[in-house]
Amino acid sequence: MDYYKEILSLIDKKDEKDIFEMARKWDILLNPIDDFGNNLIHLSAKRNLLTLTNLLLNEDKSNATVFQGQELNRIINELNDNNQTPLDLSVSEQMTDLIRGFGGKTGLEVEKEFEAMEDSYYSAMEDVSKIQTAHITSNKMFDAIRDNKILEFKRLYELDSTKGGLLLHRLLAKNEFGQTFLEFAEKLERNEIIKYLKEKN
Repeated sequence: MDYYKEILSLIDKKDEKDIFEMARKWDILLNPIDDFGNNLIHLSAKRNLLTLTNLLLNEDKSNATVFQGQELNRIINELNDNNQTPLDLSVSEQMTDLIRGFGGKTGLEVEKEFEAMEDSYYSAMEDVSKIQTAHITSNKMFDAIRDNKILEFKRLYELDSTKGGLLLHRLLAKNEFGQTFLEFAEKLERNEIIKYLKEKN
């Protein structure tokens, strides 16, 4: 038997609790069940089946995995093929309030959340990249001190952040011996670099 087709044929005919129990028995409660990517919550919201929707939302919530206070693996805000959540398909104020009460969002709200998460991710990756580049720059600056290349040292010290010159990293940078630029320069008696650093600090 094609359980998905069976549920679709019965959803407007059977008692809402019976539909829920049948879908539970067939293990299709929370799956997309039609050709448009709708799950039962989508279809129930569209038909204003409040009892069925409430049962489905409680099942969805009980099946969630809680991680660091966040409920994961829920389908209440899954998008169908038209980028609609069940809330988008609500046809009554009661249904809207019910879905909102379980944390329901519109498709537009879900997409904005995804965009914000992506922005945060790429921003974090950009920060990591800047720190890595600054670390490489610092190593080159220690090399410039070692080789007594004052012009190269100045050039690297004055780089802007887009090219690897993070100011805080420059001020706190230490070599493998735990020495700062100034301490390393003083040890090697790089007088021009020592003078330059003292003027900067």
